[in-house]
Amino acid sequence: MSFFVCRPSRGVPARLTPAKVTVAAGRPAWFGVRRCPRPGRLVPQLIASGLSLSGLGDVLCVLAARSGESPDISIADGAYLASYLSLGGALVVSALVRSRPWPRSNGVGSPPF
Repeated sequence: MSFFVCRPSRGVPARLTPAKVTVAAGRPAWFGVRRCPRPGRLVPQLIASGLSLSGLGDVLCVLAARSGESPDISIADGAYLASYLSLGGALVVSALVRSRPWPRSNGVGSPPF
């Protein structure tokens, strides 16, 4: 698989390379979700679902191309949109929810930088 990532050839392996890579990225992400403690799983779940939905979009895009369709909007766009929403949700949640308070100095909260 790494050969096709570095030097894609023509034909089916070249068309499937992006789908293979993004689908393969979802597996370790879900493995990481299982290893997280239960109260803090929301952001990892959103990231893993975003990666998985992106892989699903790539697979659907390849299937649509193989069937000869090239519409402006396809079913793959729904999976891509859902993946962007999931990843954006992970960013919003991680920006709004702090897991630990800032370290305090002189009784005033200050960022660690």
